[in-house]
Amino acid sequence: LIGNAVKFTDTGGVLLTVARARTEDTDRIRFSIADTGPGLREEDMERIFEEFEQSDGTSTRVHGGAGLGLAISRRLVTAIGGSLSVSNRRAHGTQ
Repeated sequence: LIGNAVKFTDTGGVLLTVARARTEDTDRIRFSIADTGPGLREEDMERIFEEFEQSDGTSTRVHGGAGLGLAISRRLVTAIGGSLSVSNRRAHGTQ
């Protein structure tokens, strides 16, 4: 995930935050990765978690990769009872 953020951030930076999220029933660790890249279009925010998909929607793979990283990451996180999501500020980056 950090590599993905770095790949799409030409200027600015990438911030990793780790925080404990505790409730009566659970004790979790939350990893948040925020970047100052171009952000995502609204219609791409779920599609990027599908296999062989990239945010630019091209088959030329301008930024490299097979479009599997986020799909695999989400499956692994879900398998251990977690969740993986994205929030966005278009032209200001993603988190």
